[in-house]
Amino acid sequence: MFFGNPLVSYNLTQIAEVAHGVGPKSDWLFKYENETFNLTAPSKFIEECHRLGLAVHPYSLQDDMLRWTDSPLDEHITYIDKGIDGIFTEFPHLTKAAFLKFKSQNNFPPQDHLPHWSKYDFD
Repeated sequence: MFFGNPLVSYNLTQIAEVAHGVGPKSDWLFKYENETFNLTAPSKFIEECHRLGLAVHPYSLQDDMLRWTDSPLDEHITYIDKGIDGIFTEFPHLTKAAFLKFKSQNNFPPQDHLPHWSKYDFD
């Protein structure tokens, strides 16, 4: 997905017809279209994706190259507070620990729409 690139266009509604999720650049969580930049409020991009039934797994969170905060844990919490469903990360140990401790509050997907395999514990 190439938000802001005049040579590429996309339509999330059309994407939702053929995909279960999207992997956008992490910048979209903080400033999508004409949204005001913020670190704390839920992202309009994520809200739109969830409304269409798309999971959001941005890329990439790197503990050694922080973009939005001063610590890897704070960076994870910021992403989780935005309402992400998962994330591409280069340091999965901290990502797993952060998701277990600071559970996402997005309630996506709705519990009655979980895939059949979600009842299994993959830990």
